[in-house]
Amino acid sequence: MTGCLQLVFLLVRKEGPSLRAMIALVSEQRMQNVIPCYQACAAYAEVHLVRSLQADDPGLPHSRARLDTIGVLEQVTRVVDIEPAVNAFDIEATRAAVGRAAADLAGRGLEPVVNFTGGTKCMAVGAYLAAVEAGCAGLYVDTENERLLWYYQGGRMVAEPFALERVDVPLYLKTYGLTVSQHGHPERVRRLAPLLDLILAFWPQCTPWLEEWSQKVKDHKKNALLKPAEEPGLFEERFLGGLVEAGLLEREAGGLRPTDDGVRFLTGEWLELLVYHLLRRHPGARGRGFDHVWWQVKLAGVENELDVAATGRGRLVVIECKSGDPGGQDTLNKLQALRHRLGLFARLCFVTSRPAEGVPSAFRERAREYGIKDIITRENLLDITALLAGRP
Repeated sequence: MTGCLQLVFLLVRKEGPSLRAMIALVSEQRMQNVIPCYQACAAYAEVHLVRSLQADDPGLPHSRARLDTIGVLEQVTRVVDIEPAVNAFDIEATRAAVGRAAADLAGRGLEPVVNFTGGTKCMAVGAYLAAVEAGCAGLYVDTENERLLWYYQGGRMVAEPFALERVDVPLYLKTYGLTVSQHGHPERVRRLAPLLDLILAFWPQCTPWLEEWSQKVKDHKKNALLKPAEEPGLFEERFLGGLVEAGLLEREAGGLRPTDDGVRFLTGEWLELLVYHLLRRHPGARGRGFDHVWWQVKLAGVENELDVAATGRGRLVVIECKSGDPGGQDTLNKLQALRHRLGLFARLCFVTSRPAEGVPSAFRERAREYGIKDIITRENLLDITALLAGRP
């Protein structure tokens, strides 16, 4: 048993009920019901879900949301449906359902906590009123400010910062009904780390050279016979040597020819790996980085791959990387499609090797319309962890 759990059990043994149980409202945005159960030192014996009538219709998104929520919460606790389902706009129906559940839990020696973050506004009002009447704690998950807000009798409110355990990329995706079928192996990143560190050491001066060679390989694929400059600069000389050593280029008479691995790396994978490498160099822990980072994440039944995905403090960040030309409408359409699948707690980001002036204003405007909050360019790429993890 961990130290946190030992402390919890000692406290509840001295002060009353054996364990807490949470009453929550089913919502299309699932994370507000998941986050409290993954808060450090939290211990919920049961979670009881209040659902609207729409959740009983298999053809509606509410039904999928309920099943996804149950699937994730069952990994850490027992989940119970509160019967019957309620009218989503009937305050009294929710108040009565939550009140009955709270009384039942208290009667069984459990301490009820009413999480009124989800559901419709009417359901939230009903749940909060029931908590006040039952004399139990109310809970609101404030994702904007990364904290749990506890409401106690007498109007007392206590803020508890997020301190989440085990909320990694696959867990977040599972919460939204998505399954990872494949992702990039970290061993490849470790093998190529010297090349990535070399890029970082010469950033951003090396980017025109990288983009030029990337375009040559895109034009000719494995048929490209690349010729170094007659008097290569320090970066070119060291980088080409590293590519050969890593098996990405093969020496031939008159030049260098990329292997299959080399084609992938030089035509854009280098930027994905660079972003992954940067995020991994500043892990979350007690800082403001990310707890879990994956690259080239393929999802079952979803066409678009996630170039880089990272989680920190209950939020998922999905990063689309483009070396050279930003890619126009196709790039934005891909991110827009992901936004609809990943919920409001997902943050979408676009990374380009181009300078800020190389990103057209029309692209920036359309990105804002699509909910893409961040465009990371050549000038601020090295600060990507602080830019993405430092604010919601």
